[in-house]
Amino acid sequence: MVMNPSASKIHRMPGGGFASQQCSIEVCDRAHLEYYPALNIPFPEADLRQSLRISLSPTARLALVETWAMGRTERGEHLLFRRLSSRTTVDLAGKPLYRDALELAPGSEASVDWGVLEGERYHASGFWFGESLKPVEPLPEGPLDSLRAFGEVEKGQYYFRGLFDDGVEMNRAVDRVIRNMCQAWELADPPLHSFSC
Repeated sequence: MVMNPSASKIHRMPGGGFASQQCSIEVCDRAHLEYYPALNIPFPEADLRQSLRISLSPTARLALVETWAMGRTERGEHLLFRRLSSRTTVDLAGKPLYRDALELAPGSEASVDWGVLEGERYHASGFWFGESLKPVEPLPEGPLDSLRAFGEVEKGQYYFRGLFDDGVEMNRAVDRVIRNMCQAWELADPPLHSFSC
């Protein structure tokens, strides 16, 4: 299991600078990876460009969840970052299995808040690969101010997507999905305190 001890703060980068992060992971035969990097919080004038590449063997198992705040809400910093560019790819035996991209540049796109974020302040996405040993519990109904979906794409492949106005509600939904998958895989629940806002 890979987890950050706390949320990742992406600090301001004056003068047009940006931060770059690349991570490549290989999950071999019969190996199991749970990757929960915790909440990412961009500060005003932050510019992050990151990529995560995961390569799976056919008998490997993967749990992956990524969460983002669109700025520090209580400080009035919603969408004040310069750019967020995050690309996540998962390949199975060298062939594409899962692709996710978050590409936001609020200062240059007047419509960034609608049609992408729908006015919400938190974004979550997840992907699981590996056959479950027990039935996976569906998500209960959520509040009307959140948009979320969880389901099985095909046997052994599960997805989660969510947009939330409230960080606490996002944490609850993410926690529920992860615990549901752990129960289906007959694993112990992970310590999820690092998802807190």
